[in-house]
Amino acid sequence: ELAYIEDRNTLKVLNLESRTSRTLLTDKEIFAGGPSHHFLWSPDSKWLLFDYAIPGIAPGEVGIVRADGKGTPTNLTLSGFNDDRAKWILGGKAMLWFSNRDGLKSVAQGGSAQRDVYGMFFTKEAWDRFRLTKEEAEEKKDKEKPKADADKDKKEPAKDAKVEDIAIDFDGLNIRKARLTIHSSALSDALVSKDGETLYYLARFERNANLWSTNLRTRETKMLVTLNSAGGSMEWDKDQKNIFLLADGTISKIDPA
Repeated sequence: ELAYIEDRNTLKVLNLESRTSRTLLTDKEIFAGGPSHHFLWSPDSKWLLFDYAIPGIAPGEVGIVRADGKGTPTNLTLSGFNDDRAKWILGGKAMLWFSNRDGLKSVAQGGSAQRDVYGMFFTKEAWDRFRLTKEEAEEKKDKEKPKADADKDKKEPAKDAKVEDIAIDFDGLNIRKARLTIHSSALSDALVSKDGETLYYLARFERNANLWSTNLRTRETKMLVTLNSAGGSMEWDKDQKNIFLLADGTISKIDPA
């Protein structure tokens, strides 16, 4: 299936086999988006995260909608600040997004503003794991290692094996969120490692942007790579081991390890 924007303010999904389309969002939810509106499929292709833009309200929010067209869109952030550009992390068990909630802002939300990366966890299990201390996480990992080793010894799954369905517990979702960055800045992009332990982000404080990392358990933060770029965007490779970075018209491959 293909998700696409039609006539600037309508998000539709086209089934490539039947050639039929269904409407998920209209100008009641994405009126200010235009052709470059931000939306992302979930890993199981059953949900889409999108920039929620409500008519008459300037700040944006982050929304989620079912891909099958059933139900109604849900405003996930409900903050009244500028929230946008959500990404699925932890295999769909959580999302990260960007917000100017805690950063320096211009008067009346106009002009430039500092932003932070935030995380929201769609299940209580993912939230509880995120909140473990470094020692608690290592202890839990040791306990889970025998089962993980046993699973590795099993037959490799077929290439067309079904992707695990994403479970979203909307009850209490508004309190299962956290600020991931330790300092507000002019942010360009961010990623979370596959194991959920490290945040990587492009940040500019005084001059140009560099690649930073934060250990999400110890909060240890450091500048990982000096880029001195105007900004950029990042994507993981398929195995989430290497970062593809687009900055100043050049694509680079970075091994964060």
